[in-house]
Amino acid sequence: SLKAYSDYRQPHTRHHSTDTIRKLSYYTHEHSVMNQQQQQPTITTVVESGGEHTGAGAGVKEVKEAVTTPCPINRCTGACTAECKTQHTISDGHRSLASLQNTWQSIPPPRLDSCTRQDLLNYVDNTWGLEEMLFTSIRDEATFMLTANPLRRPLIFYLAHTAVSYVNKLFLAKVISARVDPYFESLFAVGVDEMSWDDKDLNGGCVWPPVSQVREYRQKVFDLVRQLVSTSDLSLPVTWQSPMWALLMGLEHHRIHLETSAVLIHELDHSLLVRPKAWVDAPTVATAESPNNEFISVSEGTVSIGKPRSYPTYGWDNEYGFKQVHVPSFHASKFLITNKEFLAFVQDGGYNNRELWTEEGWRWTRSTKEVSGCPGHPHFWVADGNTFKYRAMFDVREMPWDWPVDVNYHEARAYCQWKGSQYRVITEAEWHRIRDGSNAPDGGDILWSKPEEKYNIQMRYGSSSPVNLFPPNKLGFYDVHGNVWEWAEDYYKALPGFEPHPYYDDFSLPCFGSEHNMMLGGAWISTGDEASVFARFAFRRHFFQHLGFRLVYSDGPLPANTDVVRPDPLYENDQTASQYMLFNYGNEKNLLPFDLGISNVLDYPVRIAQECIRITKGANPQRALDLGCSVGRSTFELALDIPNVFGIDFSVRFISCCCKLKETGTLEYSIQELGDVSTTHIATIDPSIDRSRTAFKQGDACNLPHFLGTFHLVLLSNVLDRLAVPLACLQRLPLLVTPQGHVVITSAYSWSESFTHKDNWIGGHSNVSSFDALKQVMEGLEFTLIEDKDL
Repeated sequence: SLKAYSDYRQPHTRHHSTDTIRKLSYYTHEHSVMNQQQQQPTITTVVESGGEHTGAGAGVKEVKEAVTTPCPINRCTGACTAECKTQHTISDGHRSLASLQNTWQSIPPPRLDSCTRQDLLNYVDNTWGLEEMLFTSIRDEATFMLTANPLRRPLIFYLAHTAVSYVNKLFLAKVISARVDPYFESLFAVGVDEMSWDDKDLNGGCVWPPVSQVREYRQKVFDLVRQLVSTSDLSLPVTWQSPMWALLMGLEHHRIHLETSAVLIHELDHSLLVRPKAWVDAPTVATAESPNNEFISVSEGTVSIGKPRSYPTYGWDNEYGFKQVHVPSFHASKFLITNKEFLAFVQDGGYNNRELWTEEGWRWTRSTKEVSGCPGHPHFWVADGNTFKYRAMFDVREMPWDWPVDVNYHEARAYCQWKGSQYRVITEAEWHRIRDGSNAPDGGDILWSKPEEKYNIQMRYGSSSPVNLFPPNKLGFYDVHGNVWEWAEDYYKALPGFEPHPYYDDFSLPCFGSEHNMMLGGAWISTGDEASVFARFAFRRHFFQHLGFRLVYSDGPLPANTDVVRPDPLYENDQTASQYMLFNYGNEKNLLPFDLGISNVLDYPVRIAQECIRITKGANPQRALDLGCSVGRSTFELALDIPNVFGIDFSVRFISCCCKLKETGTLEYSIQELGDVSTTHIATIDPSIDRSRTAFKQGDACNLPHFLGTFHLVLLSNVLDRLAVPLACLQRLPLLVTPQGHVVITSAYSWSESFTHKDNWIGGHSNVSSFDALKQVMEGLEFTLIEDKDL
């Protein structure tokens, strides 16, 4: 049904059109003129209606203003909903986040086969407390609005983002049935976009709330998390399939951003910062020389990589799977490369020697020079006459020459080339060869053996440390774990058997490929899963983290990284994505192999795009949003007539397909025909379509970012009846559609409680048709139906 809506207004009203397909309708939108950038949605609570009601949203849950009363046990900052009265019970009472600001050092993650509620509460408090302590370093709240790095968001974003992620994951896992603050959970949902990492307009159009509001929100989410730990079903072991996995996901995501925020704070001018009371730097002697960095020979051997599914700690999706790798003999420096060693490269003009740099690395050096007058030295060095000082977390000090140098991959590789063409950084498999002489990852994890006693990790110290401060491992290598991460030669790849987690399917998938290099071993601020032997993380080569490197050379040739473009996003057994590819791009012979069926049902995504173009004919639309774009066929077809078309889908696998198609114009996929027999197909974008007119992003239609801008056309094709809260999506339309814009909604109204709780259906029950219910919702949002048709 396709519906079209339009907006006819007098001088003080706005015009929108909405078109819906599979039952197509068009509506007119009439509402008062408002400054869209200042217009913010009303924060509401969705409560079940006590009886029949008519008007906007008939046939769905009634939407009312939240009833605010003081929290019955003074647990929330400000007021809370009446519903909270029955929820705010916790075994050890209320705990203020401010009381955790002196937290220091990390505790190990809980064993998910034997932990108690108190173990989990301790880990929650430790996780939040470490971040609270870190943010006490911000001297003035105005600093939270600053952007320390142009490719990152301001600190206010990260202050809120960690809390928001708990709510979004718990809501997705259906552990909670209502959001805490829908506006915050949209505004602070997405940080750096892995699909378009270097977006210089990352923060364009964002209006950030006051720090006080973010702190109030953090307290509410902290309370919610502790309440869930204290009262929810804790069936052990907690596994990948458990709903409570979402809570562990929030905790480990939180710990990743502890490190992210620390790097950004490290990049700020130290005059904006104050050292937290609990902060302890590693001991060092400013005049200390770098120790003699000899090479240690490592014999050939085999390593096993991959975390067993049964291992009783949380793991990210990329850790699971398994492979064995034969590692030829090699030689690696016993220490990480120090500031003193790197000084020789700087003094020899390494930053201006084109022959030492890859093409990508050389572009980075020139770009950096244009942006910040690149002085030809590492990012955290400060030129001081003929020598250098060091920009530590909270001050500028004498250079710690025996600390590992902090550099990006381009700098590490240039140093290796300067030392000699045979030198490089370590590989993932080689790193497993040198860690404690162990070849098997299932022999135990350092997290439960007090690693802070043997390594600078888990926040033993609040800085890097001399490379020889801690004892070597059994093979004689120092800092295999901790101090700083180690750059690796490997591009980021999935292990055989990889499977994205449905609660966070865009954690790893967008990063696989030749644009990210792996990083190994953790740093001084790495905690929780980041400090595990199973951790598999990666970074863009030009980004800064607490990252260094070890010098390596081989006796024989090393297998080269061969991925030069984004890898095939269709992973093993991904039949869902392949079926969508077939539906969107398959030809008549593929879709109807027999002389049966109705051929005019084919090319549905193309016909939807044609309907949109027909509806907007004469309006000259410049921007379109395909919400629920699947694998992108309608998005590409819209680009035939519209200069800028933006596709959003919840599935990162689908978005990866879209990005691959945009990049190359083709994508191979396979369809299972019978048993293990499959056929291979190739999707091809019409050469007449300018693919550069399209852009794709993973996103939640019920929780869209608030900086998308406005569109002349919004298409929702076959997505409404697959949303958890479809009304939340529809309520965003007034902010997304320009005056005289159009919205096209297509739906078969095939509601299912596996996707949408019955209380959130738009019609489809209580003798209310979905067509009528949708019409009432749209009219309540001041859209006017102008056409509907069946397709």
